[in-house]
Amino acid sequence: MAMSLLWVVSTLARWSRWCRTCAVPARLAGACVSAAVLAICVYGGALDSIGTAYRKTPNARTHAALLAFASAHRQDQEGGLALLALGAGEVDQKQDAAAVQHLTEAAKRVPQLADYAACWRAEAEWELKQVSQAEADTKLVWERTPASPLRARATLIAVRAWLQRLRRRATGRRRGAATAASSSRNRA
Repeated sequence: MAMSLLWVVSTLARWSRWCRTCAVPARLAGACVSAAVLAICVYGGALDSIGTAYRKTPNARTHAALLAFASAHRQDQEGGLALLALGAGEVDQKQDAAAVQHLTEAAKRVPQLADYAACWRAEAEWELKQVSQAEADTKLVWERTPASPLRARATLIAVRAWLQRLRRRATGRRRGAATAASSSRNRA
């Protein structure tokens, strides 16, 4: 891979020298160089480099590059992997609504990694206070065969959701008891 990339770069350098000596129009030379760079990106591990750049420095530029890659690869698994990386990064950056959207699409495109998408989506849904959806996603991780390496993480999210439900029920009971007590005082 690295050797073929080196070969392409050296060939481009030799070709550009030839273009200058033969007086090839600048537009044609620029278009050919752009096509070659695009071919390098498509051929040579572009997702790996773009995804790594996004995880190391998550900013608007790397986010847009990863999103553009996913859009360019709508029909294959590379686009799904890009959406998975994008969603995971968005969960880390607390961009939860966008993360849910990207991770849902990633799970459809790369079903082999649906447990990863479900776990990160559960985290995002928890932050968005969508407790029932978060619980459903953790269930997907638990039902995965073979066992997902994210079971422990999913269990923590499920426990938080369960505790949240218990708190809501207890708060509702206290409010109901307080309302009943105040109405009985008003009658007396």
